[in-house]
Amino acid sequence: MLDLFSAKNCLCGMFFLVQLAVTTLHAAENGLAEVIINPSHILRIGIAKDIPTPAWPDTEKALLQLGYELGRNLMVIPIKLGDTKDPLQQQAVLAALEGVDIFFATGNVLPKLFPLKGLKTPVCFIAIKESAAFPPETRHLFVGLIRGSYTAMLTMVRSLNSNSESNKMGFIYRPKSNIAQKTLKTVKQMAIANNLTLDVRAIESVDNIEQAMRQLKKSSDFVLLFPPAVSESDISELVKWQNKLKLPVYSQLRSRIKAGLVGGMIVDREKASPILASYIDKMARGTKPSDLPIAYRKPKYMVNLKAAELIGLKVSTRILRRAEIVN
Repeated sequence: MLDLFSAKNCLCGMFFLVQLAVTTLHAAENGLAEVIINPSHILRIGIAKDIPTPAWPDTEKALLQLGYELGRNLMVIPIKLGDTKDPLQQQAVLAALEGVDIFFATGNVLPKLFPLKGLKTPVCFIAIKESAAFPPETRHLFVGLIRGSYTAMLTMVRSLNSNSESNKMGFIYRPKSNIAQKTLKTVKQMAIANNLTLDVRAIESVDNIEQAMRQLKKSSDFVLLFPPAVSESDISELVKWQNKLKLPVYSQLRSRIKAGLVGGMIVDREKASPILASYIDKMARGTKPSDLPIAYRKPKYMVNLKAAELIGLKVSTRILRRAEIVN
């Protein structure tokens, strides 16, 4: 029995060494030897569980192209952020963040991280300039990509709206969301800074969208959506009333423009995602966030041509040449 037991242990040891050699060879071939030389190491990426993170899928794809593989050397862990101004919730979030190597955030998520006292987890982000206003003392933890500013966004939207003098903006939001309340404050500040007349309409449910859009038709040149302010379930109804009232509704999310909104300012994912994946990979290898530069990329236009035709919006050829087009 002892000899048999020893033989089994020997075979198990040989199997482990073979697996280690294969794993290390595979890692070297993909430039990831530093990350997975220990076959038990998995890079753990945290993302928000309770807030949409639309930039993550493309970033994940870019990581896979670098040689990462879900379940082998990459794990994505959703973390509920909740009200991070509450001391008890802060402790819960900090404890959860200790269980990941890097946290990935978009502009609508970043404000949830800023109140955390004692944050130690590196953060890779993509956000508009104003949303990336992290406290200076935490700069050593944050690195990512800034995708333009609110002023740039408004300039682009006005250009899309065939009238650079369009200065009456509508805004729709669900007031029960804490994030939407913060977004509203930001929108008001943005309107003042850019000499815009702002008409704000709160909706409790999708059933209120018709009334809100009819009111905005009387007061606004266009409606600009911010991702956290309305839910995905609102989009089809917004598209419906955009088309009926011929009131253009602009978005910052590719998926919502594809769903029928007329267009907007989006990040160029083909350029942004590889940068974010590269930052994550470098941090996984031991590079400190503070040793990496904050990247800047200009946003680009996205136009839904079918929606534009339906509402009689004429987009200039100059913009269409530069835009990502949805037919």
